[in-house]
Amino acid sequence: MARIAVLEQFSGRNMGDTASLDVIMSEIAEIDPSAKFDLYSVLNPDIKAYFPEHHSAITRVDMMPWNLSLNFMGLPVLLNLRRCDWILIRGGVFFDKKLWNPVFSYLLNFRFILPYAKMLGKPVVLYGVGVGPLNTGFGRSVMRKVLRCVSIMTTRDQDSLTLAQSIGGVPPHRALAADPALRMKLAPISRAKEICDKYEIDLNKPLIGINVNSFVDFMVQKGGASMNTASFISIVAKIADRLIDNLDVNIVLVPTDIEGKIFDQIRNIVRHRQRVHYIPKENHLPNEIAAVISQFELFIGMRMHSLIFASAAHTPMVGIVYNKKVASFFNELNIPEATVSFDNFTEDAVYRKISEIWNKRDIYKEKVIKGVRNLAERELVTSKLVRKFIYG
Repeated sequence: MARIAVLEQFSGRNMGDTASLDVIMSEIAEIDPSAKFDLYSVLNPDIKAYFPEHHSAITRVDMMPWNLSLNFMGLPVLLNLRRCDWILIRGGVFFDKKLWNPVFSYLLNFRFILPYAKMLGKPVVLYGVGVGPLNTGFGRSVMRKVLRCVSIMTTRDQDSLTLAQSIGGVPPHRALAADPALRMKLAPISRAKEICDKYEIDLNKPLIGINVNSFVDFMVQKGGASMNTASFISIVAKIADRLIDNLDVNIVLVPTDIEGKIFDQIRNIVRHRQRVHYIPKENHLPNEIAAVISQFELFIGMRMHSLIFASAAHTPMVGIVYNKKVASFFNELNIPEATVSFDNFTEDAVYRKISEIWNKRDIYKEKVIKGVRNLAERELVTSKLVRKFIYG
């Protein structure tokens, strides 16, 4: 039996993180059925509820000031790493934006914690991670030192692997994988219908799902696009109304993180408020939300894991490229044309793109199925490396 330290701050807030970690624990359990997972938590006493299939395998490790901890820097992590057998890191956590803010960026935390783990002789596995952006020389230098402490590294996209290799220090056991959430098992369709009934969503009309977030101000404007949150909300609301008017569909706003506020703002200004529904993510597991998405004719997504959920649900989609990783994901699905960018984010331009994909949605459904099948197979490379070099 191995004890694995999952080196992240798990809050349960981000459904994409939950879905990815659930798949990873399942893959490791296939190798080591008695594996135990130590999850680091900040103000979440009910971590096990997010992972019903792994309830008995999880131990919560609290990281609060009264535990003598500041993020990963503190007594709980230092003591826990000594008793674990190996360390797992997942997600898109290797970037240098707000590098000096230990709550926002983990990179400096890893710079000090991972050498300690290496000194203890604990293997470190980067499991389908995202790398970047790393826009400063200092950030790249810190990342290089982190990589020198790693035993196995797989990335969820080619851009991440290319960037890591350009920095140097990557371990010999490395490979291109994919996001683990692509292998999530959807809840039964009956459960999706129960949720739709609960929120009075009429399944007799075609449904289009939408996920957006308020990252416009700090993720898009720096790229020179003429856009702010207010104008973005206005455009999305107008598009929702046009879709209802012209296609006779209902709209479902689907959260994967903390999008509730922006969804309320959209619903407050649409003309067809009674046909724009909202499913709060509270009290729902990721596979339930993905099952609901499987009932949509089309999905329009901005946040990365909302698009991964739609892919796992085999739902045709349009991606809003607020970050390079969204464009990279659509390239890997071989549907780069099914995206819109903030360089030309107008009501007419976005509506035309949505209409284009809508009219060919059966074709795009098949493309998504094929692309996800290939990526899901590629994702398994990480567990194969873990089996060979950690358990072999």
